[in-house]
Amino acid sequence: MGLHSLQLDALSTFVTHIGSLVAHQNPEPNADTNFAIAMIVVSGIGIIMNSLLIHGIRKSKRNLITPYLLVALVLLILMPLANAALLVFTILAGINDDPNVFNLVFYTVALFIIYPFLIHFFLVVYSYFKELENVAPIGAHDGNIRLEEPIQYSPRDGK
Repeated sequence: MGLHSLQLDALSTFVTHIGSLVAHQNPEPNADTNFAIAMIVVSGIGIIMNSLLIHGIRKSKRNLITPYLLVALVLLILMPLANAALLVFTILAGINDDPNVFNLVFYTVALFIIYPFLIHFFLVVYSYFKELENVAPIGAHDGNIRLEEPIQYSPRDGK
């Protein structure tokens, strides 16, 4: 859940820095307010999707996991493109001695480091999603496979 929010925050930070570079050339009076409203909307969508994901996992309902997977997949596709653009802007900012170059370098490196973790967590959720294909609804015994509770052995059982 937290990494997905981090993923959205990373892309929004990228958009913020691109916007700040453009804003130096064309200042807009309501840019900060518009950005704050956009971040509230994006955060709200993230909270709803993450809540659906948690509820879907707890109740073994695949259809509640689907929105998270779709948005995460789109973000995983867009993130390398955004990171490539951020790398170009970082290089251009370094050439022009922009005071924001340190922040841009930090975010560029952070996105490169975080991306493999985001792929891993996407694959974990996706594998659980695929595992739920064979789970029977509660009370149904039509040949579907039920997920079993993990077997725990205690030293007293002698097994």
